[in-house]
Amino acid sequence: MRGTGYAYSPDYCIPPGWILEEILESRGMKPAELARRCGRSRTHIHKILNAKIAIEPETAIQLERVLGVKAIIWTNLESAYRLHLAKEKEQEESAHGIQWSKRFPLRSLISMGVLSKSKKPADTMLELLAFFGVGNVDAWERQFGELNVAMRRSQAFQSNREAVLCWLRLGELQGMEASCNSFNSDVFKKTLYDVRALTNEPSEVFTVRLPELCSATGVLVVYTPSLPGTRLSGAARWLSSDKALIQLGLRYKTNDHFWFTFFHEAGHLLLNKKRMVFVDEETEADTFARDFLLPPNDWAEFAGNGHFSKEAILEFSDMQGIAPGITVGRLQHEKLIPYQWHNGLKEKLDWERLSGALKVLGWID
Repeated sequence: MRGTGYAYSPDYCIPPGWILEEILESRGMKPAELARRCGRSRTHIHKILNAKIAIEPETAIQLERVLGVKAIIWTNLESAYRLHLAKEKEQEESAHGIQWSKRFPLRSLISMGVLSKSKKPADTMLELLAFFGVGNVDAWERQFGELNVAMRRSQAFQSNREAVLCWLRLGELQGMEASCNSFNSDVFKKTLYDVRALTNEPSEVFTVRLPELCSATGVLVVYTPSLPGTRLSGAARWLSSDKALIQLGLRYKTNDHFWFTFFHEAGHLLLNKKRMVFVDEETEADTFARDFLLPPNDWAEFAGNGHFSKEAILEFSDMQGIAPGITVGRLQHEKLIPYQWHNGLKEKLDWERLSGALKVLGWID
């Protein structure tokens, strides 16, 4: 009669030490005597009996000589037991990892092509670990628990930590694939004046030229679509000692928000140099962006005269060499004019339209 093809595979495994203890009891031999006969310490034998340590091949040979039980049997029992423990640990880690993966915006990552659409939660968990470049959840916590990054976010909402880390990782991967010169703070600051002049260009031009100008100074600029729960406008960080990254989200509706965020992140790189710790100096970076875009003395004179007609804004902006939308945004932010005034001077950003060209150029995934 043929077998059914099913192998007996119990979901438990007995430690070899327990079997050794039964053999000793059946022969009336004390562990101390076994230790003497094997040339081992009592502590060593007791640890085997209590499954604290494994039966090594040398010990297995000694047990064969003393008890007559083949060494291969002891090594096989030990191997089966250790394999069983490893499988149990893997199952526990997998269950833990699946729960961990549920904290992330999986649907968005799947729609972006970062993760494949799998019906098995364990497969999704493994892909998520690979996306972050770590071997397990504990390694992820060590690597990403305290990320060295300065972020600009909406003050009105609380961001989701896991979504933020996914967004930052996307930017990191974009930056790792790109090349640039070594960072030079003097060259970067000088280039920022050329960048400032770009504010007068339409979005089709400045979104392309901005990464090109900055890469020559050792600063990579990448555009990363926002994920649900991030509420981030931008982030600045160091990918290496001579390679910086400014990551910009696609949340800006008008050019004034875009440019203030960029110069805010540029301020982090210049003000904090290469300090590899999380910084929360939003006021300092805000001040840098504000004063670089509109010099304090010039702004004080313009803001003090109280004449904020469309013509006055255009004339002042032209003298400053910046986009009038930036002037309007500053006036609105300081409540010198209502938020409803002069919005026609701002350029509305159509990221759906811009993304196609940016993808072709490699500035966006």
